Amino acid sequence: MTNPQTGIKNADELITRAAAFGLAVTVETTDRETITSHVVRISIPVPVAYAGTELGRAIAADTLTLLWTRPNKGGRGRLEDATAWGAASHRKVRTLRAVTAHVERMGHDSTKYARETAPMPDDVVDAPHALHMDGKLRKEGIPADRVRTFVKNRRFAGLHTHQETDGTIVCDNRRYVPVLGIHADADTYRMDVLGTDGEVFASTTVDRTRAQNLVDHPSRETAIKSADGIITVHGAATNMGPRTHVLTPQPAETPAPRQHVRIVDGGAPVLIPTREALDEINHAMMDGRKHVREMSEARGHARIVYKDRERGTVTLRPATAEDVAPVARPAADILAADPIPAGLSVLDGMPGRAITRQELRTPADVLTHTAYVVQLRDAGIWTLPNHDDGCTMTRGQVAHALRSTLDNAPDRARTTRDDDGTVYLSNGRQAARYIPAARIADYSADLCPGCGTPYATNGDGPCTGGRSTAQEQPAPAAPAPDTAPLFAALAAYEATMLCTSPRDYDDLARHLHAVGKAAPTAHHRKILEAEADVIEGAWEALRTAGNLRDRNAAHDRARAAVDRAREAILAVAPHAHRMHGTDVPSTAEEIRAAAVAYNAVGGAAEELPAIETGTPKVRVHCTSDSGTGWHVTATIAAGIDTPRGFIPAHPAIVVKFRKRDGRQDAAVNARRLFGALFRVDVPVEYVTDRRP
Repeated sequence: MTNPQTGIKNADELITRAAAFGLAVTVETTDRETITSHVVRISIPVPVAYAGTELGRAIAADTLTLLWTRPNKGGRGRLEDATAWGAASHRKVRTLRAVTAHVERMGHDSTKYARETAPMPDDVVDAPHALHMDGKLRKEGIPADRVRTFVKNRRFAGLHTHQETDGTIVCDNRRYVPVLGIHADADTYRMDVLGTDGEVFASTTVDRTRAQNLVDHPSRETAIKSADGIITVHGAATNMGPRTHVLTPQPAETPAPRQHVRIVDGGAPVLIPTREALDEINHAMMDGRKHVREMSEARGHARIVYKDRERGTVTLRPATAEDVAPVARPAADILAADPIPAGLSVLDGMPGRAITRQELRTPADVLTHTAYVVQLRDAGIWTLPNHDDGCTMTRGQVAHALRSTLDNAPDRARTTRDDDGTVYLSNGRQAARYIPAARIADYSADLCPGCGTPYATNGDGPCTGGRSTAQEQPAPAAPAPDTAPLFAALAAYEATMLCTSPRDYDDLARHLHAVGKAAPTAHHRKILEAEADVIEGAWEALRTAGNLRDRNAAHDRARAAVDRAREAILAVAPHAHRMHGTDVPSTAEEIRAAAVAYNAVGGAAEELPAIETGTPKVRVHCTSDSGTGWHVTATIAAGIDTPRGFIPAHPAIVVKFRKRDGRQDAAVNARRLFGALFRVDVPVEYVTDRRP
């Protein structure tokens, strides 16, 4: 696709740069008698996944409009005007360097959005694809691996790509459509031949090869495959003329995997694959015989006495039907069991073997049951979901939950399957386990297994039963709220901007001490070192400096200490250098915790008790300019409204915009402009400052 051109060198370079980032560029040219003007609009393409959402509307509003002019009788083109538009405001861009930087910022944002919404290579349908360009078929038979490579490369490059519900990969003007032919997947089929009246007059059993030959027969008219695998072939030739054949897949009798029972020193029997048992027997007879004191073996049965007392005496025998078949137990016993060791999280202590993302492409291979009961981890206890949510999940729903969690946190999430078929899942913050319903005696999907009441009448509250009895060891102290490190860091970073006297450095040291109490343990050492630099280095040197040389050296040392303090603060909270709108606390509890952390050092003695009794809210303080009154400055802050005044919970967010309606005051215009963007559970108060 050719990029639009203006004939002005600087403008064309910006257009080329924007196109390289994948930004949308349009050029409107107006030719007058003496001058030619070009209006260049650069915008970020809205990913399909974000279309219709608040984020999608914010992305669509983020545009850059440039006005370039050039005399018709010769002369250089010039940039007359540049305006950067956003969802809540707009601003003028004064220089070409600033325009270039803004285009690069938009390009980086576009790359981030594209990577967040692009499909994973594993999401590509495992089938040949057909390439359509501009609605026309260009190529067929493209292997799925090649499409996966293409999707991976575009995701890495930050180019917009999305996958439709039917598996089609769409990018720019190209569509990669999976060609899903009709295949006979089952080993055996029951073939019913229908008469002209639609009744079955002949039935037989055919294998996969004969069924596929019937589907591909040149005489047939159409072949349709339903969701449950039934294939209907119309018009296939027979001795009595064209007939309709219905192929119904028959359940395959797959032999159960062979297993052995392994018993150590007469303890509890453990089921292991037969392959592992035979490997242990062969090793004890051959390479590992020097570690064996006594051994006997016959027809898969073995008794091995190891010299090492810890390995003990091992008895191996083929598993019987009673050993393999799971024994259903009462729901109370199943739901109360907790194999997670005390003192460990689910992420670190989940039993069983790990399940990989590749294995989940065919869930039936790892999820051996069709129905599961889910329990959620809460305060070290396994609990059932609320009655209105239900606790029964199918194999497909469990597989979807596992895949989604592993995709969202590939470096942190983990899932395992225990020997009894229970699946454990955790991403470090949330955890769940999926118990096979077959393990619960007298299980019914219509009854809650925890309390035994029917879902139709038990309401929508939490289940009173279905809890595990084993709990994790409580932590020695209650952890600080998640909001505390960020807002303590925001207050500390503000303190680094005001260090001009020894008293200011003393305040900074107290802020660092507060950050250290709220920060994770991994950051404590760096914060303590920064605090020592401020107290022992900067503050002491400034206090004792007597002459000009000592004062200059003390100021240099103080600036270095402040820089190290900023690094330690940003290591705890990378957003601490600037308050972001997405970091505004949204609930009353979060606002109180943030207010305590933010005012722990700089707040007055009477403010901290007032935080507990005040009213949490978000205040938007609006002032108009003293000239025309059309320009409004809105200061947004969440905090606590008390009789002594408003106590902020974070640094204020300042938004400047132009009024939409000059007949209304600044607060009404602010509410109309961005009132719908607030996602908080507390009141939002709009205040107009009418002081001149």
